[in-house]
Amino acid sequence: MPWLWNIGLWLFAFYFIWKSIQYLLDLRRLLHVRDFYLYLLNIPDDDMQTITWQEVVARIMALRDQNPKTATSLTPAQRAFLGSQSKERLDASDIANRLMRRENYLIALFNKDILNLTIPAPIFRNHQLLSRTLEWTLEYSILDFVFDERNQLNQRFLRSDQRGELSAKLRGRFMFSAVMILVFSPFVVGYLVVVYFLTYFQVSAFYCIKYSSRG
Repeated sequence: MPWLWNIGLWLFAFYFIWKSIQYLLDLRRLLHVRDFYLYLLNIPDDDMQTITWQEVVARIMALRDQNPKTATSLTPAQRAFLGSQSKERLDASDIANRLMRRENYLIALFNKDILNLTIPAPIFRNHQLLSRTLEWTLEYSILDFVFDERNQLNQRFLRSDQRGELSAKLRGRFMFSAVMILVFSPFVVGYLVVVYFLTYFQVSAFYCIKYSSRG
């Protein structure tokens, strides 16, 4: 096989293996979510696809009203997690804010003009650019660094004496992301060309068949 086909085949193989490992690692988290719905919220498997989000929020609020800190079956890690929360009670707004914590943090960076997304070109200086690749870069460089695995704010960011070290690490993450984008840009471009071609080809073929059948 030509070397270009070999590189593409190896990249696909590594991507397939990486996604397979990622799915296997997510199974444990998904099983915990299922147990939470099934045993704590009393939502059976048959109702998980049809129950409304308002009903889920109401059951979560009712569960929180029972004050789980007094339960004897909690582990020390679970008690520490509950103690780190700012509220003893939950409402619909607080649940939405916690689910959207990372997204709200990124939106705040845009609203405060902390991130400059303009292209350094004369005709694009007044236009903001946020591509999907740039969004992935910001998630890795900033969000994965600011928030821990439990989607909680890293407490080191609240200490002023850690500011210099954190700034150096953040700069290093930006540099690493820039190098990775530079290396994988040709492959990403090829992937996007294929995806967009197949997507719009399917849409175009659908409308062509639709209008030809009318004629």
